[in-house]
Amino acid sequence: MSTTQDALSPDEFSATAAEAVASCSGRGVDACAQRLAKDGLLGVLASEDVGGLGLSLAYAVPIAMQAGAGLLGFPLIETLLPARACAPSNATLSRALVAGEVVATMAWRGMLNGRRQGNSTTLDGTASRLKRSSSFQTCRSTLCKVS
Repeated sequence: MSTTQDALSPDEFSATAAEAVASCSGRGVDACAQRLAKDGLLGVLASEDVGGLGLSLAYAVPIAMQAGAGLLGFPLIETLLPARACAPSNATLSRALVAGEVVATMAWRGMLNGRRQGNSTTLDGTASRLKRSSSFQTCRSTLCKVS
């Protein structure tokens, strides 16, 4: 457990999340990502070495609850989880997610394969991601290794 986690309670994130979600109302994805990043919400799960807080999933729950209550039009969970999961194999991507420079989303179309390699799983396939601009980029490469 990190020093940060010892000093914080998951409930403390609820008020900050509610304010950020309200602030995102009527704003585009880029502006919303910047606001959520500024408030430290996109990095709640990501490790400290990529700019996150390195907290457990319990700290993301009140954030997700406020996002749902406020009908946040932003892929929050899809950004929080890879910010943490990709850090060991793609720290650059994790840093960009935490900073709100890149927004992740699920690849519901296309193909995503998982291969077990020792103690980790490599996810590989075709997926789309939304960069800070309004254009989508499609890539076919290893997204990240999840231990």
